Amino acid sequence: MVHEMHRRSCHESPTRHFVHKLIDWERVDQRLGRYPEIRKAFSMKVLRAAEESPPYYCHYMAWRLGTWSAESEGCLANLDKLLASAAELPNWENEESVLSNGEYATYWSLLWQLQVAAKLRAVGRNVTWSGPDGGPDLSVEVDGRRWYVECYVMRKSYYLLHFLQECLSKILRLSVQDDYPLFSRMSLPKADQFLDDKLEPYCDASRREEARAKCVTIVYEDQCAVEVAEEEWETNESDDTVETRRRSRGRWGSPEQHVTTMLKEAVSNKQDSNSLRDRHPNVLAVNLLLTNGEAAEYHDRDGKMIAGCAPELPDALDVLAVANCGIDASVANLRIASCRSPDLCCEGRWLEAAGLETRS
Repeated sequence: MVHEMHRRSCHESPTRHFVHKLIDWERVDQRLGRYPEIRKAFSMKVLRAAEESPPYYCHYMAWRLGTWSAESEGCLANLDKLLASAAELPNWENEESVLSNGEYATYWSLLWQLQVAAKLRAVGRNVTWSGPDGGPDLSVEVDGRRWYVECYVMRKSYYLLHFLQECLSKILRLSVQDDYPLFSRMSLPKADQFLDDKLEPYCDASRREEARAKCVTIVYEDQCAVEVAEEEWETNESDDTVETRRRSRGRWGSPEQHVTTMLKEAVSNKQDSNSLRDRHPNVLAVNLLLTNGEAAEYHDRDGKMIAGCAPELPDALDVLAVANCGIDASVANLRIASCRSPDLCCEGRWLEAAGLETRS
């Protein structure tokens, strides 16, 4: 009878079933005790509020606190420090929505805002979050002038593939890989049915056992097609051979075109947001990392490539700054990509400064 109930619950919503099994609430509680700033930002009530909400059936921090291994403690410790710094700034209470919104990809948005805030504190003065009337995410005084900064993480569907990869890795207790054309736009169907369809086969315990003995790869092709491929290991293959087979150069797109498309989309999506038209000078700070780590890494060896990919800015935006900033970074690594005028480019060079000490 218990087995029948278990099987039924899994097939009714495989995502809910597995997420609820995977999150270790004792581990969540222990980590909340270890990281006081995370505990202040995310109460247990907030963390449990999304348990019955599709498509992920969890809050983004509950998933990470409750499923991440000990190797991720460094990322959690970094988040704790960033939250402590953010909470010292005026108007932090107005950012409550990014803490309570449990959607899986919101994690990257939160981290990016915190990393940008840390950058502004390092290079400027009197940093504040947006006031109760709204506006860009942050503002800062540099050389006596107040600048307004809007933060944006390019997501596409990479976050959805990331969640599926994490979930399957934990279900199967092995390192599930991903395989997709580098510099692709990554467009997937709506999350709820997509996740249930991909996880449903693993409701069968015998299928899980079979998969654990194989090389499991999430393969994304064009036209939204995703396959969870299970291949027998070839014992004479080296790691290099497997990697070459997974990502052959024939599947690569153009990194320049990828970055160009992402930046155009960021500008289009944000130019009418948060009263940017009424707040000048302003900066749109875009983090590209989630859309393709390789493209983000490729973009700023010397600044030439990123400048060649950046669009002309509309009147609403003054400076476009780009980064490839991971979740373990303690500060944004911004590079100016485009400006509305040469004077603004000159004035905005503080964005690229290292900022060696934090100031109020």
